[in-house]
Amino acid sequence: MASLRFVNIGDCEYAVGLWWQVRHSGPAPRKVILDLARKTAREFEKEQYNLVAIRPQQFGLGQSSEAPDKCHALAGAIRMRREVDSFLCIFNLADDFWWVCSISKGIIAANGDTWHSTREEAEKAAHSQQQLIEGDFVLYDTPEESLAALEPLLSPERALEPLFPNPDKRKRQIQQILLFAASIALIFVGFSLFNKLKEQETMRQLRYSLDARAKHEDELRRYPERIFAMPWQNAPLVTAAGTQCANAILNQPSVYLGWSLADMFCAPGDSLAVYRAHNIGASYIDLPEKMNFVTAQKTVQSVSLPRIPTRPSVPHTSLPTRKQVTAVIFELTQALKANLEIFGWEPPEQTIRGDVQLSAPWQSGKFTISGVPHSMVASGLVFKALEQHGLILTSIVYKATVKNWTIQGEAYARL
Repeated sequence: MASLRFVNIGDCEYAVGLWWQVRHSGPAPRKVILDLARKTAREFEKEQYNLVAIRPQQFGLGQSSEAPDKCHALAGAIRMRREVDSFLCIFNLADDFWWVCSISKGIIAANGDTWHSTREEAEKAAHSQQQLIEGDFVLYDTPEESLAALEPLLSPERALEPLFPNPDKRKRQIQQILLFAASIALIFVGFSLFNKLKEQETMRQLRYSLDARAKHEDELRRYPERIFAMPWQNAPLVTAAGTQCANAILNQPSVYLGWSLADMFCAPGDSLAVYRAHNIGASYIDLPEKMNFVTAQKTVQSVSLPRIPTRPSVPHTSLPTRKQVTAVIFELTQALKANLEIFGWEPPEQTIRGDVQLSAPWQSGKFTISGVPHSMVASGLVFKALEQHGLILTSIVYKATVKNWTIQGEAYARL
Protein backbone atom coordinates (compact mmCIF):
# COMPACT_ATOMS: atom_id res chain seq x y z
CA MET A 1 0.00 0.00 0.00
CA ALA A 2 1.54 3.36 -1.05
CA SER A 3 1.80 6.22 1.44
CA LEU A 4 -0.77 8.97 1.28
CA ARG A 5 -0.22 12.02 -0.89
CA PHE A 6 -1.62 15.45 -0.10
CA VAL A 7 -3.07 18.32 -2.11
CA ASN A 8 -4.41 21.76 -1.19
CA ILE A 9 -7.74 22.70 -2.78
CA GLY A 10 -9.39 25.94 -1.74
CA ASP A 11 -8.80 26.39 1.98
CA CYS A 12 -8.50 22.68 2.79
CA GLU A 13 -5.81 20.03 2.75
CA TYR A 14 -6.86 16.71 1.28
CA ALA A 15 -5.34 13.22 1.38
CA VAL A 16 -5.29 10.83 -1.56
CA GLY A 17 -4.53 7.09 -1.58
CA LEU A 18 -6.70 5.57 1.17
CA TRP A 19 -7.78 1.93 1.03
CA TRP A 20 -11.58 1.90 1.49
CA GLN A 21 -13.65 -0.89 3.02
CA VAL A 22 -17.42 -1.25 3.42
CA ARG A 23 -19.50 -2.34 6.41
CA HIS A 24 -21.77 -4.70 4.51
CA SER A 25 -24.50 -4.75 7.16
CA GLY A 26 -25.26 -1.07 6.58
CA PRO A 27 -24.54 2.31 8.21
CA ALA A 28 -23.47 2.38 11.86
CA PRO A 29 -22.37 4.87 14.55
CA ARG A 30 -18.87 6.27 14.30
CA LYS A 31 -17.52 4.08 17.15
CA VAL A 32 -18.67 0.89 15.42
CA ILE A 33 -17.01 1.93 12.14
CA LEU A 34 -13.82 2.95 13.99
CA ASP A 35 -13.65 -0.40 15.83
CA LEU A 36 -14.06 -2.22 12.52
CA ALA A 37 -11.30 -0.06 10.99
CA ARG A 38 -8.92 -0.87 13.83
CA LYS A 39 -9.68 -4.58 13.55
CA THR A 40 -9.00 -4.49 9.81
CA ALA A 41 -5.73 -2.55 10.31
CA ARG A 42 -4.51 -5.19 12.78
CA GLU A 43 -5.24 -7.91 10.21
CA PHE A 44 -2.99 -6.06 7.74
CA GLU A 45 -0.39 -5.02 10.29
CA LYS A 46 2.48 -4.95 7.80
CA GLU A 47 0.81 -2.06 5.94
CA GLN A 48 1.36 0.10 9.08
CA TYR A 49 -1.90 2.01 8.74
CA ASN A 50 -2.03 4.93 11.17
CA LEU A 51 -4.81 7.19 9.81
CA VAL A 52 -8.51 6.60 9.23
CA ALA A 53 -11.38 8.42 7.52
CA ILE A 54 -14.86 7.57 8.85
CA ARG A 55 -18.04 7.51 6.73
CA PRO A 56 -21.51 6.25 7.73
CA GLN A 57 -21.05 2.84 6.03
CA GLN A 58 -17.35 2.60 5.27
CA PHE A 59 -13.88 3.65 6.31
CA GLY A 60 -10.62 4.44 4.57
CA LEU A 61 -7.20 3.46 5.93
CA GLY A 62 -3.96 5.27 5.14
CA GLN A 63 -0.35 5.51 6.19
CA SER A 64 1.65 8.70 6.53
CA SER A 65 4.05 10.25 8.98
CA GLU A 66 3.57 13.73 7.51
CA ALA A 67 -0.18 14.25 7.40
CA PRO A 68 -1.18 17.95 7.79
CA ASP A 69 -3.51 18.94 10.63
CA LYS A 70 -7.22 18.96 9.78
CA CYS A 71 -6.61 17.01 6.59
CA HIS A 72 -9.65 15.48 4.84
CA ALA A 73 -9.98 12.41 2.61
CA LEU A 74 -10.47 13.78 -0.91
CA ALA A 75 -12.60 10.83 -2.07
CA GLY A 76 -14.76 11.07 1.06
CA ALA A 77 -15.36 14.79 0.49
CA ILE A 78 -17.00 14.29 -2.92
CA ARG A 79 -20.78 14.70 -2.78
CA MET A 80 -22.72 13.05 -5.59
CA ARG A 81 -25.80 14.73 -7.02
CA ARG A 82 -27.74 11.57 -6.38
CA GLU A 83 -26.82 8.52 -4.34
CA VAL A 84 -27.51 6.25 -7.31
CA ASP A 85 -24.95 8.04 -9.52
CA SER A 86 -21.62 6.44 -10.36
CA PHE A 87 -18.36 8.35 -10.61
CA LEU A 88 -15.09 7.35 -12.29
CA CYS A 89 -12.63 10.14 -13.05
CA ILE A 90 -8.92 10.76 -13.47
CA PHE A 91 -7.67 14.12 -12.18
CA ASN A 92 -4.25 15.55 -12.96
CA LEU A 93 -3.31 17.35 -9.73
CA ALA A 94 0.38 17.96 -10.60
CA ASP A 95 3.02 16.91 -13.12
CA ASP A 96 3.56 13.53 -11.45
CA PHE A 97 0.30 13.32 -9.55
CA TRP A 98 -2.68 11.59 -11.24
CA TRP A 99 -5.61 10.70 -9.02
CA VAL A 100 -8.14 7.96 -9.90
CA CYS A 101 -11.46 8.16 -8.03
CA SER A 102 -14.16 5.49 -8.35
CA ILE A 103 -17.49 5.81 -6.52
CA SER A 104 -20.39 3.47 -7.24
CA LYS A 105 -23.81 4.38 -5.83
CA GLY A 106 -22.35 6.40 -2.99
CA ILE A 107 -19.71 3.82 -2.02
CA ILE A 108 -16.01 4.42 -2.66
CA ALA A 109 -14.48 1.32 -4.28
CA ALA A 110 -11.73 -0.53 -2.38
CA ASN A 111 -9.19 0.60 -4.97
CA GLY A 112 -11.18 3.67 -5.96
CA ASP A 113 -8.85 6.21 -4.32
CA THR A 114 -5.37 5.77 -5.81
CA TRP A 115 -2.65 8.11 -7.04
CA HIS A 116 -0.14 7.43 -9.79
CA SER A 117 3.00 9.06 -11.12
CA THR A 118 2.02 8.82 -14.80
CA ARG A 119 -1.08 9.17 -16.90
CA GLU A 120 -0.59 5.67 -18.31
CA GLU A 121 -0.65 4.11 -14.83
CA ALA A 122 -3.76 6.13 -13.94
CA GLU A 123 -5.61 5.07 -17.10
CA LYS A 124 -4.71 1.44 -16.42
CA ALA A 125 -6.15 1.74 -12.90
CA ALA A 126 -9.30 3.44 -14.25
CA HIS A 127 -9.83 0.68 -16.81
CA SER A 128 -9.79 -1.89 -13.99
CA GLN A 129 -12.68 -0.01 -12.33
CA GLN A 130 -14.90 0.29 -15.43
CA GLN A 131 -16.80 -2.96 -14.87
CA LEU A 132 -17.96 -1.61 -11.50
CA ILE A 133 -19.07 1.74 -12.88
CA GLU A 134 -20.61 0.34 -16.10
CA GLY A 135 -19.29 3.15 -18.19
CA ASP A 136 -16.20 4.99 -19.36
CA PHE A 137 -14.07 7.21 -17.17
CA VAL A 138 -13.70 10.99 -17.45
CA LEU A 139 -10.16 12.40 -17.77
CA TYR A 140 -9.18 15.92 -16.66
CA ASP A 141 -5.80 16.42 -18.32
CA THR A 142 -4.47 19.50 -16.51
CA PRO A 143 -4.37 20.69 -12.88
CA GLU A 144 -6.53 23.69 -13.88
CA GLU A 145 -9.24 21.48 -15.40
CA SER A 146 -9.05 19.10 -12.44
CA LEU A 147 -9.47 21.81 -9.79
CA ALA A 148 -12.31 23.45 -11.74
CA ALA A 149 -14.14 20.12 -11.85
CA LEU A 150 -13.40 19.12 -8.24
CA GLU A 151 -14.13 22.27 -6.25
CA PRO A 152 -17.92 22.31 -6.88
CA LEU A 153 -18.14 18.67 -5.75
CA LEU A 154 -16.24 19.00 -2.47
CA SER A 155 -17.97 19.21 0.89
CA PRO A 156 -15.47 18.09 3.56
CA GLU A 157 -16.87 16.93 6.90
CA ARG A 158 -14.86 14.93 9.46
CA ALA A 159 -11.08 15.19 9.05
CA LEU A 160 -8.62 12.30 9.03
CA GLU A 161 -7.85 11.09 12.54
CA PRO A 162 -5.25 8.84 14.15
CA LEU A 163 -6.24 5.20 13.87
CA PHE A 164 -5.07 4.39 17.39
CA PRO A 165 -4.89 6.63 20.51
CA ASN A 166 -1.53 8.36 20.98
CA PRO A 167 -1.12 9.74 24.54
CA ASP A 168 2.45 10.88 23.76
CA LYS A 169 1.39 13.21 20.95
CA ARG A 170 1.44 16.33 23.13
CA LYS A 171 4.85 15.41 24.47
CA ARG A 172 6.20 14.94 20.96
CA GLN A 173 4.75 18.28 19.89
CA ILE A 174 6.62 20.04 22.70
CA GLN A 175 9.79 18.20 21.76
CA GLN A 176 9.34 19.26 18.13
CA ILE A 177 8.88 22.90 19.17
CA LEU A 178 12.05 22.76 21.26
CA LEU A 179 13.89 21.06 18.42
CA PHE A 180 12.67 23.69 15.99
CA ALA A 181 13.83 26.50 18.30
CA ALA A 182 17.21 24.82 18.66
CA SER A 183 17.40 24.43 14.89
CA ILE A 184 16.73 28.15 14.40
CA ALA A 185 19.49 29.00 16.83
CA LEU A 186 21.90 26.66 15.07
CA ILE A 187 20.93 28.10 11.69
CA PHE A 188 21.70 31.61 12.95
CA VAL A 189 25.10 30.54 14.24
CA GLY A 190 25.79 28.60 11.07
CA PHE A 191 24.80 31.56 8.89
CA SER A 192 27.28 33.77 10.72
CA LEU A 193 30.06 31.26 10.20
CA PHE A 194 29.05 30.81 6.57
CA ASN A 195 29.54 34.52 5.88
CA LYS A 196 33.08 34.29 7.19
CA LEU A 197 33.97 31.28 5.10
CA LYS A 198 31.80 32.00 2.10
CA GLU A 199 34.33 31.50 -0.68
CA GLN A 200 35.79 28.25 0.71
CA GLU A 201 32.37 26.82 1.54
CA THR A 202 30.99 27.64 -1.91
CA MET A 203 33.80 25.73 -3.60
CA ARG A 204 33.40 22.79 -1.24
CA GLN A 205 29.67 22.63 -1.90
CA LEU A 206 30.23 22.79 -5.64
CA ARG A 207 32.66 19.88 -5.53
CA TYR A 208 30.32 17.93 -3.28
CA SER A 209 27.36 18.60 -5.59
CA LEU A 210 29.28 17.42 -8.66
CA ASP A 211 30.48 14.30 -6.85
CA ALA A 212 27.01 13.53 -5.54
CA ARG A 213 25.46 13.96 -8.97
CA ALA A 214 28.05 11.68 -10.57
CA LYS A 215 27.50 9.08 -7.84
CA HIS A 216 23.73 9.30 -8.25
CA GLU A 217 23.92 8.86 -12.01
CA ASP A 218 26.25 5.89 -11.55
CA GLU A 219 23.76 4.32 -9.11
CA LEU A 220 20.95 4.82 -11.64
CA ARG A 221 22.94 3.07 -14.38
CA ARG A 222 23.91 0.18 -12.10
CA TYR A 223 20.46 -0.33 -10.57
CA PRO A 224 17.81 0.90 -13.04
CA GLU A 225 15.22 -1.43 -11.52
CA ARG A 226 14.91 0.90 -8.51
CA ILE A 227 13.21 3.49 -10.70
CA PHE A 228 10.42 1.37 -12.15
CA ALA A 229 7.31 -0.11 -10.54
CA MET A 230 7.28 -3.89 -10.09
CA PRO A 231 3.58 -4.88 -10.29
CA TRP A 232 4.26 -8.54 -9.56
CA GLN A 233 5.59 -7.55 -6.12
CA ASN A 234 2.18 -6.14 -5.08
CA ALA A 235 0.00 -8.87 -6.62
CA PRO A 236 -1.37 -11.94 -4.82
CA LEU A 237 -0.41 -15.46 -5.81
CA VAL A 238 -2.31 -16.76 -8.86
CA THR A 239 -3.76 -19.65 -6.82
CA ALA A 240 -5.07 -17.29 -4.13
CA ALA A 241 -6.57 -14.85 -6.64
CA GLY A 242 -8.04 -17.59 -8.83
CA THR A 243 -9.51 -19.54 -5.93
CA GLN A 244 -11.19 -16.43 -4.52
CA CYS A 245 -12.80 -15.56 -7.86
CA ALA A 246 -13.77 -19.15 -8.73
CA ASN A 247 -15.46 -19.67 -5.35
CA ALA A 248 -17.26 -16.33 -5.58
CA ILE A 249 -18.58 -17.18 -9.07
CA LEU A 250 -19.54 -20.78 -8.29
CA ASN A 251 -21.41 -19.70 -5.15
CA GLN A 252 -23.84 -17.55 -7.14
CA PRO A 253 -27.28 -19.21 -7.62
CA SER A 254 -28.15 -19.92 -11.26
CA VAL A 255 -31.61 -18.34 -10.78
CA TYR A 256 -32.42 -15.59 -8.28
CA LEU A 257 -35.99 -14.27 -7.96
CA GLY A 258 -36.64 -15.50 -11.49
CA TRP A 259 -33.53 -13.82 -12.99
CA SER A 260 -30.97 -16.18 -14.58
CA LEU A 261 -27.20 -15.84 -14.48
CA ALA A 262 -25.78 -14.26 -17.63
CA ASP A 263 -22.21 -13.01 -17.17
CA MET A 264 -19.85 -12.55 -14.22
CA PHE A 265 -16.67 -10.46 -14.05
CA CYS A 266 -14.33 -10.97 -11.09
CA ALA A 267 -11.41 -8.72 -10.11
CA PRO A 268 -9.46 -10.58 -7.37
CA GLY A 269 -9.29 -8.78 -4.06
CA ASP A 270 -11.76 -6.16 -5.26
CA SER A 271 -15.24 -7.16 -6.43
CA LEU A 272 -17.45 -9.51 -8.43
CA ALA A 273 -19.94 -8.05 -10.94
CA VAL A 274 -22.91 -10.40 -11.44
CA TYR A 275 -25.15 -9.84 -14.48
CA ARG A 276 -28.53 -11.57 -14.71
CA ALA A 277 -31.06 -11.94 -17.54
CA HIS A 278 -34.83 -11.60 -17.21
CA ASN A 279 -37.01 -14.70 -17.48
CA ILE A 280 -40.72 -14.71 -18.24
CA GLY A 281 -42.57 -14.12 -15.00
CA ALA A 282 -39.58 -12.73 -13.10
CA SER A 283 -40.47 -9.81 -10.85
CA TYR A 284 -39.25 -6.26 -11.41
CA ILE A 285 -40.80 -4.99 -8.16
CA ASP A 286 -39.34 -7.32 -5.55
CA LEU A 287 -35.66 -7.00 -6.46
CA PRO A 288 -33.40 -6.20 -3.50
CA GLU A 289 -31.56 -2.89 -3.42
CA LYS A 290 -28.25 -4.55 -4.30
CA MET A 291 -29.56 -5.55 -7.76
CA ASN A 292 -29.70 -2.67 -10.24
CA PHE A 293 -31.20 -2.47 -13.71
CA VAL A 294 -28.90 -2.22 -16.72
CA THR A 295 -31.78 -2.60 -19.16
CA ALA A 296 -35.31 -3.98 -18.91
CA GLN A 297 -33.81 -7.42 -19.58
CA LYS A 298 -30.61 -7.20 -17.54
CA THR A 299 -29.51 -6.44 -13.96
CA VAL A 300 -26.14 -6.12 -12.29
CA GLN A 301 -25.03 -6.73 -8.72
CA SER A 302 -21.63 -5.77 -7.29
CA VAL A 303 -20.22 -8.07 -4.60
CA SER A 304 -17.22 -6.76 -2.67
CA LEU A 305 -14.35 -9.21 -2.17
CA PRO A 306 -11.78 -9.10 0.65
CA ARG A 307 -8.27 -7.96 -0.12
CA ILE A 308 -5.79 -10.77 -0.78
CA PRO A 309 -2.32 -10.62 0.82
CA THR A 310 0.50 -10.05 -1.66
CA ARG A 311 2.84 -12.83 -2.71
CA PRO A 312 6.34 -13.21 -1.18
CA SER A 313 8.80 -10.68 -2.57
CA VAL A 314 10.44 -11.77 -5.85
CA PRO A 315 13.42 -9.78 -7.25
CA HIS A 316 13.42 -9.06 -10.96
CA THR A 317 16.45 -11.34 -11.39
CA SER A 318 14.27 -14.29 -10.35
CA LEU A 319 11.70 -13.66 -13.08
CA PRO A 320 11.53 -16.27 -15.85
CA THR A 321 12.70 -15.43 -19.36
CA ARG A 322 10.28 -14.38 -22.08
CA LYS A 323 10.72 -17.78 -23.73
CA GLN A 324 9.91 -19.61 -20.50
CA VAL A 325 6.75 -17.59 -19.88
CA THR A 326 5.62 -18.01 -23.50
CA ALA A 327 6.16 -21.76 -23.29
CA VAL A 328 4.02 -22.01 -20.15
CA ILE A 329 1.16 -20.04 -21.76
CA PHE A 330 1.31 -22.04 -25.01
CA GLU A 331 1.60 -25.40 -23.22
CA LEU A 332 -1.33 -24.65 -20.91
CA THR A 333 -3.55 -23.44 -23.75
CA GLN A 334 -2.80 -26.58 -25.73
CA ALA A 335 -3.38 -28.91 -22.76
CA LEU A 336 -6.72 -27.26 -21.98
CA LYS A 337 -7.76 -27.19 -25.66
CA ALA A 338 -8.61 -23.57 -24.96
CA ASN A 339 -8.29 -20.42 -27.06
CA LEU A 340 -5.41 -17.97 -26.60
CA GLU A 341 -7.27 -14.83 -27.67
CA ILE A 342 -4.64 -12.27 -26.61
CA PHE A 343 -0.94 -12.70 -25.92
CA GLY A 344 1.78 -10.18 -26.62
CA TRP A 345 4.74 -8.35 -25.14
CA GLU A 346 5.34 -4.65 -24.67
CA PRO A 347 8.78 -3.02 -25.08
CA PRO A 348 10.62 -2.47 -21.78
CA GLU A 349 9.50 0.66 -19.95
CA GLN A 350 11.86 3.61 -20.34
CA THR A 351 12.39 6.94 -18.60
CA ILE A 352 14.92 9.76 -18.35
CA ARG A 353 16.38 10.96 -15.05
CA GLY A 354 18.50 14.06 -15.54
CA ASP A 355 20.98 13.18 -18.28
CA VAL A 356 20.55 9.43 -17.84
CA GLN A 357 18.21 7.39 -20.03
CA LEU A 358 17.04 4.26 -18.24
CA SER A 359 15.30 1.10 -19.36
CA ALA A 360 13.60 -1.47 -17.10
CA PRO A 361 15.48 -4.82 -17.06
CA TRP A 362 12.23 -6.66 -17.73
CA GLN A 363 9.26 -6.47 -20.06
CA SER A 364 5.55 -7.00 -19.56
CA GLY A 365 2.82 -8.70 -21.54
CA LYS A 366 -0.86 -9.56 -21.34
CA PHE A 367 -2.74 -12.78 -22.00
CA THR A 368 -6.38 -13.84 -22.35
CA ILE A 369 -7.30 -17.53 -22.41
CA SER A 370 -10.96 -18.40 -23.17
CA GLY A 371 -12.75 -21.71 -23.28
CA VAL A 372 -11.07 -22.99 -20.09
CA PRO A 373 -12.80 -26.24 -18.98
CA HIS A 374 -15.09 -25.88 -15.98
CA SER A 375 -13.41 -28.76 -14.12
CA MET A 376 -9.99 -27.09 -14.38
CA VAL A 377 -11.36 -23.90 -12.81
CA ALA A 378 -13.42 -25.61 -10.11
CA SER A 379 -10.48 -27.82 -9.08
CA GLY A 380 -8.03 -24.94 -9.19
CA LEU A 381 -5.61 -26.89 -11.43
CA VAL A 382 -5.49 -24.13 -14.04
CA PHE A 383 -4.34 -21.66 -11.38
CA LYS A 384 -1.64 -24.03 -10.13
CA ALA A 385 -0.40 -24.35 -13.71
CA LEU A 386 -0.05 -20.56 -13.90
CA GLU A 387 1.63 -20.24 -10.49
CA GLN A 388 5.12 -19.04 -11.29
CA HIS A 389 7.17 -15.88 -10.83
CA GLY A 390 6.10 -13.12 -13.17
CA LEU A 391 2.48 -14.22 -13.84
CA ILE A 392 -0.43 -12.24 -12.39
CA LEU A 393 -4.14 -13.07 -12.57
CA THR A 394 -6.07 -9.83 -13.18
CA SER A 395 -9.63 -11.08 -13.83
CA ILE A 396 -11.89 -14.04 -14.53
CA VAL A 397 -14.96 -13.78 -16.77
CA TYR A 398 -17.68 -16.43 -16.78
CA LYS A 399 -20.47 -16.44 -19.37
CA ALA A 400 -23.16 -18.64 -17.87
CA THR A 401 -25.29 -18.81 -21.03
CA VAL A 402 -22.52 -20.62 -22.94
CA LYS A 403 -20.64 -21.95 -19.88
CA ASN A 404 -17.42 -20.29 -21.00
CA TRP A 405 -14.57 -19.39 -18.63
CA THR A 406 -12.04 -16.74 -19.60
CA ILE A 407 -8.84 -15.99 -17.66
CA GLN A 408 -7.01 -12.69 -18.08
CA GLY A 409 -3.62 -11.81 -16.68
CA GLU A 410 -0.26 -10.10 -16.99
CA ALA A 411 3.19 -11.58 -17.55
CA TYR A 412 6.62 -10.23 -16.62
CA ALA A 413 9.93 -11.60 -17.91
CA ARG A 414 13.53 -10.64 -17.25
CA LEU A 415 15.73 -9.46 -20.09
